[in-house]
Amino acid sequence: MKFLIKYNLSILSAYTLVMLGVLVAFWDSFSLVLRFTIGFLGLITLHEWEETRFPGGFWEVMSGMLKIDISRVPDGALHLPPAILIFVITLLPLLFPGVAWLFLAVMYLGIFEGIVHAAGIKLTRRKKPYTPGMITAEMMLVYSIVGIVFAVSAGLVAPLDWLLALAFFLGGFLLMEVGVYRVLNLKLADGVKAMKANLRSLRG
Repeated sequence: MKFLIKYNLSILSAYTLVMLGVLVAFWDSFSLVLRFTIGFLGLITLHEWEETRFPGGFWEVMSGMLKIDISRVPDGALHLPPAILIFVITLLPLLFPGVAWLFLAVMYLGIFEGIVHAAGIKLTRRKKPYTPGMITAEMMLVYSIVGIVFAVSAGLVAPLDWLLALAFFLGGFLLMEVGVYRVLNLKLADGVKAMKANLRSLRG
């Protein structure tokens, strides 16, 4: 576990590079869903680097907003739950490319990231119009919308897929949040309370 905590971002990056290499090598034999999913994996891995390393500071911003001390949290521990979510949510569409709602869930994640990072400018009271990870988050937002448009245009999406994808995405995201708060020795309800308090203060 200590290895995963310390090197989860490096492991995610290695997984991404392998998948991108496979995509380039076998491009013609890959379906639309596989191409978009692996492309998204590349973007979200860059996103994780932007959030946590270059320039980094995402967790520090969140700890300030939620009034949580993260100084004693082992390096990499907070990133392990997101890394697991990324691995699982991108791997499943690769294993089951015919299941459209698995692909849509990945695209939902990209749209969600773009919206949250833009909204975070106000929520975290940033002096500059930027939150750590925002550039790649907005790239994912556009990429995911394009991915959905292509999937719908190709007739790959059934009405029920939208709901199944939303349920899967929200369930995975909730489990990730629970994992992050466990690392902080907090309950998810504590984070929700802190977020509500922050919103009330913004309203004056």
